[in-house]
Amino acid sequence: GGGGGGGGGGGVCIDRLEGGIVVLRTKTRPKRFGLRGTDGSAYSYLLKGREDLHLDARIMQLLRTVNGLLRADRAVRAASPTGLMHGSAGLRARHYAVLPLSERSGLIRWVEGVTPLYSLYEARLSHAAAQAAPREGGRPQAASPPETPRPADTFYAKLTPALHKAGVPAGAPRRAWPHGVLRSVLLELMRETPRDLIAHELWGRAANAAAGWASSRAYAASAATNSMVGYVVGLGDRHLDNVLLDLSSGELLHIDYNVCFEKGLRLKVAETVPFRMTPAMVSALGPWGVDGPFTSACVAVLRVLRSAREPILALLEAFVYEPLAEWGADRLLHEQRREAEVSVSLTLAASRVDELVAPLAHWRAELSPAVGRLTTAIGPLLDANDSRGPAEARRGGPSAGAP
Repeated sequence: GGGGGGGGGGGVCIDRLEGGIVVLRTKTRPKRFGLRGTDGSAYSYLLKGREDLHLDARIMQLLRTVNGLLRADRAVRAASPTGLMHGSAGLRARHYAVLPLSERSGLIRWVEGVTPLYSLYEARLSHAAAQAAPREGGRPQAASPPETPRPADTFYAKLTPALHKAGVPAGAPRRAWPHGVLRSVLLELMRETPRDLIAHELWGRAANAAAGWASSRAYAASAATNSMVGYVVGLGDRHLDNVLLDLSSGELLHIDYNVCFEKGLRLKVAETVPFRMTPAMVSALGPWGVDGPFTSACVAVLRVLRSAREPILALLEAFVYEPLAEWGADRLLHEQRREAEVSVSLTLAASRVDELVAPLAHWRAELSPAVGRLTTAIGPLLDANDSRGPAEARRGGPSAGAP
């Protein structure tokens, strides 16, 4: 409830719910909604179900601790040039508020002003498709924009014919896929993906060369910090929707820390890379690539983490005594097997229903006239039975004289 100027304790309370609820088109269908606080400010949150957010909350606590260690390090402060992070303190890992509500639900503070890398990729492809569309009188013909294929669909669209050409039968397991075919498909995808995807957005939104340079340096520092912290906690599942970019500052923001502590190594397709660093991400680091400020920032972050290993290990002990991460692979394999069995059962049930639709419709069409014919056929028999009853009663019934 609102009122009271933020409550007796001086904190901010909820005044009212604002706007509608937006359902996001992701796997767990999270809901985004807005709140108005008693301080007059607007707050946006994401309600997630079917996920335990206690692990995310602990990771956010770890990120805050790491940021404090980086701010307190004298060498890091001295190496941070003025304006590197647009007034913020040098190296840091962006984080957000996480509030677990139960073992299967929780609230996540919605971070404004950030864009998933996949949205940048999708916008670039849509723009290229619009430029390639047929034109009439110098203007593109009116038509609905083509749907942007997901990266996985693009990968399999190239992999399937390549495997067929190499003589690999359809449905062959992944371990039977030739390494040379996978490498050729990867190189082809790298050639087709624009390398200036991130750099173009950072420099295109900068007001001048100095602002663009500051965004590039901030991006390098943020990428280094997130990469090293992610490497230490064994973070995986860094697809394009889980890495967000603040186009105004150049900082990266990682979300969804469910796959951590090397859990990615136990997935069906094991993740073996220490962190995500694709050609598009390297290009945005500037003319030095990974050999310039990015490497220097990585060295600084690792040095600070090693020098403060006691407090970090003390914080991570909570994961051991209260294991929020799945350390063993048995539970993960059991869940994957159960989900696969449920999926197969539902698929078989759906196919069986589809098979029965036509016969049931045929039987229903024939049942009504058949019932009519049956009623007509047994009508005289029922009438004869009704008339037989009174006649037998007048004669004393069929059992007259029986003991």
